[in-house]
Amino acid sequence: METTLKIERIDESLPLPKYQTPGAAGIDLYVKEDVTLQPGQRGFFPSNIKMAIPEGFYVAVKSRSSSFKLGINIFPGTIDSDYHKEVFIGIENATQTEVKLEKGQRVAQALLHKVEQAQIVEGKVEDNERGGFGSTGS
Repeated sequence: METTLKIERIDESLPLPKYQTPGAAGIDLYVKEDVTLQPGQRGFFPSNIKMAIPEGFYVAVKSRSSSFKLGINIFPGTIDSDYHKEVFIGIENATQTEVKLEKGQRVAQALLHKVEQAQIVEGKVEDNERGGFGSTGS
């Protein structure tokens, strides 16, 4: 059975997000308005879409490979199936110069994932011999 992801565009002059190739893992997300970021500046910017994510799924917002060329960091985000408002994209200027993003520019991608909620039980968890950060080598 094929999974359906319903998307509403807020500004219909911007394209509907889509998979750019048959093998693409995510759909590209656009900025809804022109964005100018000063060096080190970051913020949340509207993506122009609302989604009706099917129950049992979530959407992960991630960077595109071209984000590095643009000099921006995309902050990862999780969109739950019970969130139906406009999706915002966390963007940071990682350069020493001003970065301009144009309305309709693809800056991030959204990946649909299955999710399973675990039953949470409280109980004592025993430590083991394994270390923490970097304990298996670098």
